[in-house]
Amino acid sequence: MKNIQRRPAAAFVAIAGALVTAVAQQQPHPPGIASISVCSANGAGGQGSCPSGSFDTHQLVLGPGGVSVNQSSLGVVPAPDEHSTIFAPGTLGTNQDYLFFLASSEAGHAAIGVAVLSGGAGPSPSGQWTLNYPQAGSYGSYSGGFGQVFDPSTKGDTCPTVADGNPAHQDQTFDMHYAAPGSVVKDPTAAAGALLMVYEGTNACIGNAGGPTLSNTDDYISLAIATSLDYGKTWPTYRATSTFNFVPLPGFNQTQGPNAPTGALGKNVCMGNDCTTTPPASYGRYPVVTPPTSLASLMAAANPLTVKTGEQEISGFVDDVAGGATTYLYANWADARVARAPLNGGAAPLSFQKWNGQAFLSAGLGGAESSVLPAGAFQNCLGPQQNQYGSSISYVEDTQQYLLTFLCVSPSDPALGPTGGGNLGAAWFYSTSYTLSDQTQWSTPREIAGSWSPFDQSGGCPDYKGFYPTFVSLGKSAGHLSVTGYVFYLWGCQPAGTPPPGRQFSSRAFAITTAAGPQIAAGGIVIHAGVSPLASPGALVDIYGTNLAPAAATAPAGANLPATLGGTEVLVNGTAAPLIYVGPGQVIFQMPYEVAPGNASVVVVSNNVSSAAAPVTVQAAAPSILTYGTNRAVVLNQDYTVNGPANPAKVGSFPMVYLIGGGPLDNPIATGALAPASPLARETLTTKVTVGGLTQTAVFAGMAPGFAGLVQVNFVVPNLATGDYPLEVTIGGAASNQPLLAVTQ
Repeated sequence: MKNIQRRPAAAFVAIAGALVTAVAQQQPHPPGIASISVCSANGAGGQGSCPSGSFDTHQLVLGPGGVSVNQSSLGVVPAPDEHSTIFAPGTLGTNQDYLFFLASSEAGHAAIGVAVLSGGAGPSPSGQWTLNYPQAGSYGSYSGGFGQVFDPSTKGDTCPTVADGNPAHQDQTFDMHYAAPGSVVKDPTAAAGALLMVYEGTNACIGNAGGPTLSNTDDYISLAIATSLDYGKTWPTYRATSTFNFVPLPGFNQTQGPNAPTGALGKNVCMGNDCTTTPPASYGRYPVVTPPTSLASLMAAANPLTVKTGEQEISGFVDDVAGGATTYLYANWADARVARAPLNGGAAPLSFQKWNGQAFLSAGLGGAESSVLPAGAFQNCLGPQQNQYGSSISYVEDTQQYLLTFLCVSPSDPALGPTGGGNLGAAWFYSTSYTLSDQTQWSTPREIAGSWSPFDQSGGCPDYKGFYPTFVSLGKSAGHLSVTGYVFYLWGCQPAGTPPPGRQFSSRAFAITTAAGPQIAAGGIVIHAGVSPLASPGALVDIYGTNLAPAAATAPAGANLPATLGGTEVLVNGTAAPLIYVGPGQVIFQMPYEVAPGNASVVVVSNNVSSAAAPVTVQAAAPSILTYGTNRAVVLNQDYTVNGPANPAKVGSFPMVYLIGGGPLDNPIATGALAPASPLARETLTTKVTVGGLTQTAVFAGMAPGFAGLVQVNFVVPNLATGDYPLEVTIGGAASNQPLLAVTQ
């Protein structure tokens, strides 16, 4: 078999010459998110990790008297102990303030539950927020003053005394010691005023027969739901039983538990401090997502926990923009794990299904669970030495994208790479998607500029400006964002022991920079260097459009093809395809061999922004002869000269024609891999060559060694008069184009 000189695959574009002109197409989405930053030229938080010429926008959230809200008279010392929820004026009933739902104690009441504070009309001109007790709406207002609107059932450091002294018989109430919100969301399928709280509930009495809890790391943690019917003013409390005394809010029972392993609903709960009214049957507080190991099994084993176990750092988001017959509530926890439940108008308790890596098909209670983030590069916080925490979902209205944000704990700043040096710290990361139903569609995570800082360990615990980040835009409903706004977070340590001045609720101003997203032109997917809209597995394919890549980039010659190139990737039926060349107006990729004949979907992802899907038809073989000049076939004569009028092929000689779109091979090649020289990869379908109307079976038909997706067919020049003749290759009945071959006697 004759071979050709190795040259970069992109060179065939120049040889072919006749490229398809991109055709304009209506933009499927507004410009997408290109970057997010918490830096500004006017930032007052110091340089931090902001680029030169910009500064951290970090500021403390203040309370009455102009001091940190945590040290103020409001008594919210631990705030926030989870993610926060902020409702803008006019988005929660008749409330005209920014209303903050915080995981905290309040006004000296020790339990960490739900504290509701007012942010007034918004931040000062310098962007600083000041909080106070809400003066309208009766949120947390009691005869003795203000306090939490939701609490755990029992004192946080106390286990009920077991009557028979056997710790295996301890109270299994799932939220006995801690009941704090990750998110408060409106239920658009229910009556006005209906809210749902996604909260973290803990039981810290495993292996404990009564008395003080054994440590601060012995919690079994459930992700739970609580309901409100009056815009979040009152929430369910456990009703009194023969063994449990009801204590009005903002108090809680000091020694007893309600013995409610699965929570309580309807007649078994009160509506806040109102125990005279019987709530609807679906009104209550109950676990919906738990780890595969159950609380009941751990209680029965009676071995105290030595580490916190379960669904930590939770949040929730109602997808009220996707449309369709069903509206879902999505819940996040741990290292970007996700579950969802269909909302039902408040007719019944919610039932969640976890994402299992492929679909929402794993039981919320005890089912297997999987992160939506794959393994990957250190710069994307996907390395084995990095961890992800505190994920949450928002919707950016300006870009029509869902935004996944999370905290990345890393041995050094991910932006500097694994060899960049530095100390253990954390940064915020984000990812985008146009759908929540398929959690594999999240873009590769990127660092939020200015969010990195090393942990300050000098006080004995990891002190960081950025735990529990919650994104908010002025005037928007909770969970909805514009391209500017604020991030609220904890500055301090997550465990107890933050050194003086203690925990500090803080904020930063964020700004989203957008970039026009990739657009595939109508009819813009064709066989490489040709015009046919048909492709075959393993074939090289061109995509034409706009904003397909930030800049031109070519895959290294002589190496297997990469799945990402220059910040761009191509997804075929959701699977990354190997890339040869990317540029703003054209992308060349290899159709994966795994794609079955039929209709396939192609998406270009550039700068973490996805194009609309475009269709392509795949068939077993789709031959297209490469051309150059004025419809000249790319043929090497037997003496390796390029065939043309000045170098015609002699009758009886053995030239080689090069084409794209071969069929199945006798020696299969991995997608993206270069064809081997030994053993050769030959076509299994009958391959015929027709020159000037004379048809013959090919002498050789297979993949050109050292190339990906390039087919070589050797044939004999038939006895024709000197001149130009149409050349056609047929593979398995699929015929190619007919460029010209120069022949001489």
